Amino acid sequence: MVSIDALPPEPTRFRYRSGSRPGRRGQPAPFASHGVVSVTNSTAGTDGLDLFGTRFSIGATAVSALLFLLGIALGVMGFQQMSIPLAGELSIVTGAVGLLFGLFFGLVALVAAAYMEPGFDDGH
Repeated sequence: MVSIDALPPEPTRFRYRSGSRPGRRGQPAPFASHGVVSVTNSTAGTDGLDLFGTRFSIGATAVSALLFLLGIALGVMGFQQMSIPLAGELSIVTGAVGLLFGLFFGLVALVAAAYMEPGFDDGH
């Protein structure tokens, strides 16, 4: 059996304290004795959604509300098998598709209003 002292030293990029390698002869790694790693401050803010803070977010919120209303209207009109101009009569399937499209794009616009920055207005 080969003893640990007979092994060649491993190449390292940095020097360990007191010239030892981690785990050798029961010694802990040098970074284990330093305690808890300090946490850096985050620059992200969680102060709310602020849907009416800038012109962009106001416009995206308005578009989101209109798309939600359009989706619900198409869903109701499809359920009642009504007809709309330029599209003809709606079935329950086309009403459900209109409802889902309206709700999906309304949700996308609401997320854009809540989390996107206004763009070139900031001076970036």
